[in-house]
Amino acid sequence: MIAFDRNGKGIGAVGRLGQGVGEYLRITDFDVDKDGNIFLLDATGSENRLFKFDSELNYVWTKYIPLEVDCLLCLNNGNFLLGIPSWEERRNVKVAVVNPDLSILETYLKYDEYKDDNFMISFPTFFKSNNSIFYNRSIDNHIYIFDSDGKLQRTVYIDFGSQNVSLPIRKDIERNLDEFKNYTCIQHLGVVTDRYILGTVWEKHDERMFIIDRNSGILYKGEKVQDFERSRLLDFYDNTIVSYIDLQTYEDIDSTDLPKDLKQHVKEDNIVLCLDKLHS
Repeated sequence: MIAFDRNGKGIGAVGRLGQGVGEYLRITDFDVDKDGNIFLLDATGSENRLFKFDSELNYVWTKYIPLEVDCLLCLNNGNFLLGIPSWEERRNVKVAVVNPDLSILETYLKYDEYKDDNFMISFPTFFKSNNSIFYNRSIDNHIYIFDSDGKLQRTVYIDFGSQNVSLPIRKDIERNLDEFKNYTCIQHLGVVTDRYILGTVWEKHDERMFIIDRNSGILYKGEKVQDFERSRLLDFYDNTIVSYIDLQTYEDIDSTDLPKDLKQHVKEDNIVLCLDKLHS
């Protein structure tokens, strides 16, 4: 993992690959707390470890997590919010709150029988905006909203009507992938504000970013993306969408109205970071 400053200049490495002290094997998620400490989640098989590095990128400690985990978020009170995969047998829950010693304080959202432990449409993450935290696990079309202390506040459901994924197919996704040409589901997260609901959907084998204007009731959808395993929606903060453009974003980048120098940059197999401000 490499750290950069806000101008894109490399600052240094955060730990390194390996099996020694302060070394990790497979980073699945990371977060930075209010004091600038960096927490890396190393999920290797059933052994999940949390690494702490200080704001100067120095190694502090490693702790073992008593659950299999696939994403995390640092809470302002020093606790952690953890996303739990469906195959974790010790706790049949989607989210857990743990203290700094990684002891479980609270759990939320039990899995039902309509799940496939062997296939994921997208990798789950937490989004944090203002005083709310948002969470979704595909193929569940619920967006779960937590407060800044990790307490579940409410749920928003996105109903795609006749295009909702049928319950039997949820139990065996991979063998029924062809059937998804008839379905739409939330592909990657969702953020809910007083004015907007946004995220990405997997619509008939294509990823599309969507924005719902709650005042007008209008749904806006972006260009389709073929590679659904990587979401273009990276983050949301201060009413700003953070996304990126690469060669997989458009079927024909020359036909877009993007600036000429930007098109050339993407053609050279580079990535463009995009910031889109939403109106209040």
